[in-house]
Amino acid sequence: MTNAIRIYIVQFFLLLVAQIVVFNSLQFSTLIYSMIYPLFLLLLPFNLSVITGMGIGFGFGLIIDYFSNTFGLHASASILIMYLRPALLKFISPKSGYDPILIPSLRDMGFSWFLYYAGIVLFIHHFWFFLFEFFSFSSFFWVLFKTILSVLFTLVFMVIWQFLFLRPSKVV
Repeated sequence: MTNAIRIYIVQFFLLLVAQIVVFNSLQFSTLIYSMIYPLFLLLLPFNLSVITGMGIGFGFGLIIDYFSNTFGLHASASILIMYLRPALLKFISPKSGYDPILIPSLRDMGFSWFLYYAGIVLFIHHFWFFLFEFFSFSSFFWVLFKTILSVLFTLVFMVIWQFLFLRPSKVV
C-alpha cells in the first residue's frame, strides 16, 4: 500500500469521525448546518475517474447517512458533486494544467483557487441536500439562504482543517 493511499484512509476516518461526533451535533441555528465530510471528496486526486469518484462518494455518503438518519441525502449529494467534479476541475484548470503530484488542496493550489473550487462544489452539494431535505420548491429562498450560510460556515472549518492536518504534496 502506497503512502498516498494510507493518507487518504486516515483522512477518511478522521473526517468521518469529525462529521459524526462533532459536526452532526454542532448547530448554531436552523440556518447553519456544517458538513465537513465533503472535504475528503474535494481532496481526491485530480486524475480520479468519474465512476471511481462516484463510487467513493456514494460509499462515504451512505456511511454518513447511516449515522445521521438522513436516508440517502448525503449519498445523493456526494454522487452529484463527484459526477460534476471533473467538469468543474477542467473549467477552473490553470493554463498549464494540473501537476499530477499535487492534490486539490489549499496548500498545493493556493487560497483563492481552493475557495473558488470548494465554494462551488459545496454550494452544489448543500443546495441539493437542503432542496431534497425540504422537498418543496415553495421553500426555494429559504433553501438558498440556508445553503449560502452553511457553505460559508463549512468553508471556514475546511480551511482550519487543512491548516491543522494537511501538508503540501511537494516542497516548492
